[in-house]
Amino acid sequence: MDVVSEYSEAPPAEAGRVKISGPIYALDRVQRLAEDPERILMWTLKSQRDIEVLFESDTEELARVVRTLAPQHYLNSEWCTDGRNRIAACDAYCLDRRETTAAGSTIQVQYFLKFAIDVEGMLLLLVSCHLSN
Repeated sequence: MDVVSEYSEAPPAEAGRVKISGPIYALDRVQRLAEDPERILMWTLKSQRDIEVLFESDTEELARVVRTLAPQHYLNSEWCTDGRNRIAACDAYCLDRRETTAAGSTIQVQYFLKFAIDVEGMLLLLVSCHLSN
């Protein structure tokens, strides 16, 4: 498997989730990358669908969510695959956020985000971004 993340130490031999001690990426660096929505790449088909459903494919709104993350939102780190024989070392975060619906009511939502920084350090690779079940 090809490692596409900046972090590449001891990748697993087979596909599947393997935990890594983390966080791997400095959150302030991730957030600096997210300042330019064009530096966010939907790396998996799942992440593309997630962003279509949650943000109507608006990467600027996704970038705002990433920029509101704080260290206490960190969950874990693990190796993730894109389903095309490529893997990335990813950090996962969970964020509770109050939002206003189209009808004007306020609701509490919980986002789960998983991402990596690409091997060149130029892109934020989004693996998933979804609401809690």
